[in-house]
Amino acid sequence: MSYKTLCEKLIHNKIKLQGKITFADFMDIALYDSNYGYYNSQKRIGATGDFYTSPIVHPAFGSIICTQLFSMWVELKKPSPFYLIEIGANNDRLILDIREFAKSINKKFFHDLECIIIDRSKILESHNSPENFHSIISNTIPFKNISGCILSNEFFDALPVNKFQIKNHIISEIYLTLENNELKETNLKLHNNELYERITELYSESLNNYIGEINLSIEKIIKNFSDVLKKDLL
Repeated sequence: MSYKTLCEKLIHNKIKLQGKITFADFMDIALYDSNYGYYNSQKRIGATGDFYTSPIVHPAFGSIICTQLFSMWVELKKPSPFYLIEIGANNDRLILDIREFAKSINKKFFHDLECIIIDRSKILESHNSPENFHSIISNTIPFKNISGCILSNEFFDALPVNKFQIKNHIISEIYLTLENNELKETNLKLHNNELYERITELYSESLNNYIGEINLSIEKIIKNFSDVLKKDLL
């Protein structure tokens, strides 16, 4: 069988091996596989990419955020260093715009800024990084008890989710299977206790005949943020 992409082949092979995969597993491979995932395989942002984000449009976006960061720094009694960590950064555009505007606000604030960009993508795009600027390829923030701010622009939008359906008041999970070598969504009995608990927390009679998505990783991510920050704003 021929495949449109190597990522598609990888997904098919995993389903053939396991019989099925969750929608979260499908998203994780399609978006983040280290060799063939969308965020690791091509330039995605800008005029020649697939989409625009606010930092690409104009440096004013970074300037506005910098103004708020300065207020945070003052509110936190001007810690030095003041860590600015951007997660899911993909490139250094936003952080560089923030740093550039910080020069015009306050020299001490500028020198106290310790900027770090973190992304899962192995093609984390970075130019000639200035002093007090670092980039890290990781899916967690590898720091503890720092003072500063964690920043993200569209990070949570791209996190893998589990899909489920409530039909006739019965909850099922939506998996990806193969039918005639084509991907197919298949409803199967829900066995994931964590997913069941999250759904029932939100469940109401109005959700009958409903298809939804739940991110099961969000609590771990927020816990990671909590462990990272000592004096902080998020």
